[in-house]
Amino acid sequence: MSFFKDLMRNGHQNRQGDGRGGHHGGGLPYRDQSQPTAPALSCPSCAAANLAGSRFCGQCGTGLGARICGACSAERPASAKFCPNCGTAA
Repeated sequence: MSFFKDLMRNGHQNRQGDGRGGHHGGGLPYRDQSQPTAPALSCPSCAAANLAGSRFCGQCGTGLGARICGACSAERPASAKFCPNCGTAA
């Protein structure tokens, strides 16, 4: 019986903190999920945070990319109310 107890005790001691789980937690290291993996892009309509590179807002569906001015064909930011090139209202 002492052989069995030694085996169990040594087996338990060897597994502490090795990342395989166990009685006292173990498992994978904790990863902070509160920070996004990419910089946030703010929606011009609802101000929700979206991941960089998103084409549309995940909350309201508003387009997040640059737009083309109808008067001068210049590219303007989605949040601009007027064209930065000619001043035409968006």
